[in-house]
Amino acid sequence: MSNLNEKFMNDIGLQYFWGRIRAMHADKSATETALANKVDKITDMGLSETSFTASEKTKLQDLPTASSLATSLSNKVDKVNGMGLSQNSYTTTEKNKLAGLPDAVTYAADLDAKVDKISGYGLSQNNYTSTEKTKLAGIVTGAQVNVIEVVRRNGTALPISSKAVDITVPTQTSQLTNNSTWQTKAQIDALIAAAIGTITSFEFRKVDTLPATGEAGVVYLVLEDSSTGDVYNEYAWVDNQWEKLGSMNLEGYWNDENLVPITTAEIDALTAV
Repeated sequence: MSNLNEKFMNDIGLQYFWGRIRAMHADKSATETALANKVDKITDMGLSETSFTASEKTKLQDLPTASSLATSLSNKVDKVNGMGLSQNSYTTTEKNKLAGLPDAVTYAADLDAKVDKISGYGLSQNNYTSTEKTKLAGIVTGAQVNVIEVVRRNGTALPISSKAVDITVPTQTSQLTNNSTWQTKAQIDALIAAAIGTITSFEFRKVDTLPATGEAGVVYLVLEDSSTGDVYNEYAWVDNQWEKLGSMNLEGYWNDENLVPITTAEIDALTAV
């Protein structure tokens, strides 16, 4: 046979080769279609009569194991006919407490020693006996305990009439004893009149220094030697002594000549931007 590497394919050969390729492709497609409906065979596994769905598989996976199911059942009690679950836990302490309660006969005997409750009434801290009730009934209405028997004013007992004492209280100063020599308005007016009664006018008198004593009704003017703005200091002779009369210190205040108005040009300069 000749070497195939030295051959060429003519038209007939090309058509045939193409036919072979098409046939091979058709056989491959049929095989792939058949295989698409198959599953791989696995040892110890076979076909199921019914379809085992993904949902069923998930549900099966969620089921508890035998171990966890046994643990859950260990926390349960067997169901008994005529009995059911209690909304609250009935503890051993409560069972013992119930067992300690009296029975109906004992409870009835205890109730015989009680009284019915009445609205507005309550228990008394002390026993209110019949003797005390009789004693209270014998006390007159309005009676008082520890009544004051004697009322004194400055050590002198005052009369008591119908459980009352009338104490007279002075309402005017004339009813009091003037042991502090208080002066009345009339007496004060008289003293003022006596003090200024001889003064008929005031006189201003300039002196270099104050004399030893002064005269009533004279204001003595002594030349001021400071720069406070006052020219004189004023003095008056009162109660046998010299009294300096009031003065005002104007130091630090501006005089009229110190007040210079600002010009419009200065205002413009201040407000210039």
